[in-house]
Amino acid sequence: MFPKKAVVTMPMNPSHVDKIGFMSIFAYTHAMAVQKQAMSVYAVNLYGKCTSHDALQKFSRAVSTLAITPTEQWVDTCIDTSCMQNVFAKLWHDGFFSEEITDVSRCACGRVEYLANTQLYSSKKSLIKNDCSLCCHTKIITAHEQVILTAPLPRVQIPEVFPLWAGKDLQHVLQELAGTRLLVSRSTERIFQFSTRWLDNDLVWWLYLYWLQQRDESLQVECLVAGASIVRQVGVLIAFSQLIGTPLPKSVSFLPKVFFDPLKNVRSLDQLIARFGTQRTVNALVWSALSERKQFVLSGSMLPNMNEAEGGIQRTKLRITK
Repeated sequence: MFPKKAVVTMPMNPSHVDKIGFMSIFAYTHAMAVQKQAMSVYAVNLYGKCTSHDALQKFSRAVSTLAITPTEQWVDTCIDTSCMQNVFAKLWHDGFFSEEITDVSRCACGRVEYLANTQLYSSKKSLIKNDCSLCCHTKIITAHEQVILTAPLPRVQIPEVFPLWAGKDLQHVLQELAGTRLLVSRSTERIFQFSTRWLDNDLVWWLYLYWLQQRDESLQVECLVAGASIVRQVGVLIAFSQLIGTPLPKSVSFLPKVFFDPLKNVRSLDQLIARFGTQRTVNALVWSALSERKQFVLSGSMLPNMNEAEGGIQRTKLRITK
């Protein structure tokens, strides 16, 4: 049973564990949970990814090595097909999903599939202008057919967002999503199915806050932690959660994509810890996460200047003052 307060990450792909900067998300989450006297939840996304359970084990070892083991580790594969079918049927009955006839665009293999009137975000739009360069390199075609859609997404009063640039970006995403409907069904085989229709694998993380709430109805997510590159995904999660009546997080923190500029003979996490120690390494990762930028380069030469004591969540306490 969960305690009442939690600091949680968005579902993350553990295959990035070899990138030292990736671990800054979890170092920050651990530090924030300690400060708020809350539990920590690291969420891992395996469904629909070319990710093995070896990557998950490697991720768990890295978390243990950094001494930032979470209170709970949530893996999306804990949601089996039976569980999803039951929840989807309930939400269908409550009017949050329905069948409609509309225009749908897709590539030949069906990996890329979206409502034809959807405003694609720029990074995806550049990859599928006419031909799909994400998978099968075939022409995008549009068909008029019956699909499953969500009910119109509501307008959302966004929670407190850190840093300032992220608040503006998230507000823009939520404004774009308000009143729109999300495509839920898919034309090709996926993991989950409702009646004779396949469902988008992403549905499992649209329901992420719902799954946590189901484990303990008294749970309050104090802070949702995400990377700077997934503002839209966070917007979808928040808007969909509000639609189905799941409590929203009190705050959202967007952290930079951290690149590590290595020192000689220090290129891996294990080498970093062996050279500078666990706490200094953790402090460097948290310090990077608090930079308030979209990208940040952590230079190996900075490590000697990091405090060896537990620095908390305040950036000023993480470096040694000389």
